[in-house]
Amino acid sequence: MNALAKFGKAEGLTVQFVCWDVMRAIMLDMIKRTAPWTDSGVVGTYAAQKKTGQGAVRNDLDRAFADSDKVVKFDRNGVTMVRVKESGAVFPIDASKWNPDIKAHHLSVRNSKGRVPRQKRQAWVSGRDLSVYRKSVQSRVGSLKAGWIPALYHFASLCKGSVGRLPQWVLRQSLKAGGFGGNMRADGNGSLYSENTAHHSSAIRKDTVDWVVAFNGKNLNRFSRYRIQRLCDQFNKGQLPKPILQEAA
Repeated sequence: MNALAKFGKAEGLTVQFVCWDVMRAIMLDMIKRTAPWTDSGVVGTYAAQKKTGQGAVRNDLDRAFADSDKVVKFDRNGVTMVRVKESGAVFPIDASKWNPDIKAHHLSVRNSKGRVPRQKRQAWVSGRDLSVYRKSVQSRVGSLKAGWIPALYHFASLCKGSVGRLPQWVLRQSLKAGGFGGNMRADGNGSLYSENTAHHSSAIRKDTVDWVVAFNGKNLNRFSRYRIQRLCDQFNKGQLPKPILQEAA
């Protein structure tokens, strides 16, 4: 805080303004580092992340459902049976799991992180219907990342900073469930916060949040002088609003 105050006073910026910019940078990092990551377990590119996310949807649905088009259902002594068309294998199934509502069943078998664990008994639905539903769910890949967008736009608007080049599969999420706020004075007294309230936000790892905050803290210490100069250059081009030249109160 002392270093921020010194830089701010020397360059005519407030600590509050610099912290808005830091929060903007943190939101960009959180969007990149919130699931999905790549198959290799590293953050990777947005294109690789999308592929991983859509693959995870396919795997989850394959755990939850089997293709009823590939079997013939019949009753034997009051027991619901199926015969596999290709192999001729016959086995009993749970009658309640024959052609259920796909969405309702999918939601019922997901865990707290929105994933489907391996099922002892799959539900049987039409392969055509499952394909349509799969595409619908895959289109929502990126909704967890999008939960940081409201805070990103808010803090970027305060400091007139960049919102980066986010991919369309994240930007197009219709529900960007997240919040922001805080009460910080020009001298840095107070606090700022952001929150992601997307469905299954419990899947966001605390160690990821801690790493991003620490990383940006280190960057602030290492690059404050350059960050402030960049902000001043932007201001001199008329890109930043006034009252950032006011003395820290």
